[in-house]
Amino acid sequence: TSWKVVMNVGRQPNTWMPQEWGASGDRLTLTMEVEFCKDSLYLTQAKEEFFGFPMSIGRLLKVKNDGWATLGPTATCNAKQVRVRSGGWKVCPKEGPAETTLLKWYVEVLSNGDGDIEWNADNELSKV
Repeated sequence: TSWKVVMNVGRQPNTWMPQEWGASGDRLTLTMEVEFCKDSLYLTQAKEEFFGFPMSIGRLLKVKNDGWATLGPTATCNAKQVRVRSGGWKVCPKEGPAETTLLKWYVEVLSNGDGDIEWNADNELSKV
């Protein structure tokens, strides 16, 4: 099944993250089209821990549009195209609040190794 997903990333109140992370309060959105495939996914130990134990098979989450996604303060305002590597997904029963079912998924946003990103005063994406 194919979906358009939007991740809204930013600092949450009372987080355990370091104080300097997301201190500006700005948020970042990552918009992409993905396909939740039935294909089994080879998992590294770190990804097995993300999906939870007992270990079970994750599935392929394929990023469409040749691996391109939109990164910006909104999906349209000063957004940039970034490369995203396909990841994985898994339905995790009873792992949510009040034992609800969670859909866990991940992708990998690729970097050119020049460091972190931030929004400048003109609300444009720039490198730190």
